[in-house]
Parts: sequence; structure tokens; C-alpha cells
Amino acid sequence: MTFESPAPQYEELDPPSLPQAGEGQASFKRNPVQILSGQQAETYCQMVEGLIRGGKPNNSYPSGRGVANILYLLRPSTNRGLSNEIRVNLTNGMPDEPDIGRVIADKDICEKILRSHDLATVRGRTDEASRRLVSRLDYYQDVQKRELPQRFSLDLKLKRVDEKLQIADFIAVFERFDPGEGLFTRYNIHLQHTSDRWSRPIVELKGDDLKYTEEFRNVISRYSSHEAEFAFFLLSDVPGITVQEISRGRIGPLWMTGVPCPEPIKALLDKHPGNVIMNFPFEKVFVPEVEGKEDDNRDPFARLYRHSLSEENREVADAKARKLGYIVHKERKFACSKPILNPLRNLCKEMGSPCVIYPGR
Repeated sequence: MTFESPAPQYEELDPPSLPQAGEGQASFKRNPVQILSGQQAETYCQMVEGLIRGGKPNNSYPSGRGVANILYLLRPSTNRGLSNEIRVNLTNGMPDEPDIGRVIADKDICEKILRSHDLATVRGRTDEASRRLVSRLDYYQDVQKRELPQRFSLDLKLKRVDEKLQIADFIAVFERFDPGEGLFTRYNIHLQHTSDRWSRPIVELKGDDLKYTEEFRNVISRYSSHEAEFAFFLLSDVPGITVQEISRGRIGPLWMTGVPCPEPIKALLDKHPGNVIMNFPFEKVFVPEVEGKEDDNRDPFARLYRHSLSEENREVADAKARKLGYIVHKERKFACSKPILNPLRNLCKEMGSPCVIYPGR
């Protein structure tokens, strides 16, 4: 999918002047954004939604349907003219966090607002305020019937329990909006938990129901905010927990002109202006059933976590990996504008890592 009109030029807006950080003042860096409005905003939202749906993310990723629905609900046409703009985060090409947060908040309040109004009565009025209210209620009806991701979601799925040994074997499914990357992320974490290693268990089994304690939630959210291998490192040091496997899937970033991307991709986009590439990176760290297997990096644009460390720290990390007995698998699939489907496929082959690439819808 390409822009029918010329692709918007993404130029960083001048942020408002902020006081210098000092005692009693927070220090933060604002992401550069580009505000799109009207038809450009509509085209952008349709394009990104089509790329997400076209990428067919499975249950190793955040809900593709949910994230695509956010783009649908950000369209000016869906907002019936009440919101005509969208902010694009120029660090990743995706909608900026305040816009995403607005839609998620609308999901939380839509039922209450719809219950508090008789839509038929409001439609019968002719004043301007009532017409605007009808548009807003129609938008809330759209929000109500669509699946959306949450900012934070943790679910436990029991696989096996040995009550005699007090061991629970389960999958923790952790989804979050990562504020650092500005992307939706899903971790699937296969763990064994031994409750007698704690003064009180962090996971409680009641009948066939598995419930996590606040302590377990804090452990998962604290340690699952980086690469899967790093999370494996940290969780393996938690008493009472044995990690079997951790996977991480993300939707984004969106590579396009004006957004940071690897040099080979930048050259490709420069050669084919107006085209875009949606990333679906995936990584898995697991203990193999058969010894002797090695790390497998099929992602042409990522390194293993250990390979990004200094020589001294890498030696420590390699020793830790051997002790824990895990290996790392990385891959990346794409959804892109149709005109660059074959050029992108050829580029990945030339880099020695053929990838699954879908056309955007």
C-alpha cells in the first residue's frame, strides 16, 4: 500500500521550551512527533491498519486485531470530524502514546457514557450541540464493539501441577504497551514455580484456577521490559522459579522516510519513495530438549543480546547462558507496500536471512 497523494514529509516540530532540569525538577526527553490532519491522517491510519492486518500476527504477538482497531478508531472519519489529527511518533513511525492512550481510555468509559444517553432522543434534536453529541455517541458505539489491547495484561495458564512437590507448571502471558519503545509487546513465559521456596507463594493454586499475587505481578513487569534473553537472565535468579522458555513478539516499528531505520532499508526506501515497511520482530529463549543445539539468528537487522555487550560482560553472559542451558532464536517478518515486496525480499536474501514478507491490505 502506498500513499495515493504524495507521502507526508515528517519534520520534527519545535517542542515548547522547558525549564532546565535541576533540583526538584524532572528531566525527560520528548519524542519528536509529526501531526497529520485531514486526509493525510486518514490515509496514514488506513495504511498502518492495513499493514498490521496484512502481517497476520499470531498468538506469539500482541493482538493484531486489537492494535489494528486502534488505528481504525484514530481515523478522522471514524471520529466523525470530532478529532481530525493524529500524532506520529518519529522514533518508530507508529501513533504517539497520547493518541493510543486516548482510544484505550475511551474503551474504558464508552459503556458508561452510552448508558447515560438515549441515542434515539438525542438524534431527534436539531441543535448543533446535539449533532455533535450524536457523532460522539456513534463513535463510542464503534469503540464498544471492537477488541482493543490493554496497557497492561497478565494472564496465567496452568499446564500441570504436582501438589505433592508443590510445583506448578504454567504459562504467563504478559502483554503491555512498552512506553520506552512505544510499541505493543507480548511475552509468553513458560515457568515452573515451587511455592515452598517462598515465605508465601507468589502464585496460588485454588482448585483448577491459578492466581498471581501482587509480588509475582511486580516480578514479571519489572523483568519483562527488555529482550527475552535479558528477561530469562533475571527471572532465572528469582527464588522458586525455573524458567523453561520466554518469547517476545512486537508489532512495529514502521519504517518509512523520516523514521530511523537500518542503512540498507533507508537506501531501499530512498530508491522507492512513498513506500513503508511494518516490522514484526520475534525472539525466543528456551532450554532445548536435545543438547548441542546452537543459537539461531534469522533476523537480518538484530543481534543477540550477548553480542551487544562489552567483551568482559559478554564473557559473564556467555557463562550464564551455558549454566542455564538455553539457546536463542530470533526472526523478523514484515508487511510492506506492494511495490517493494520483491525488492525487500531480495534484500533480505542478499543479507543471508530470508524473511516472511506479506503485502499490506
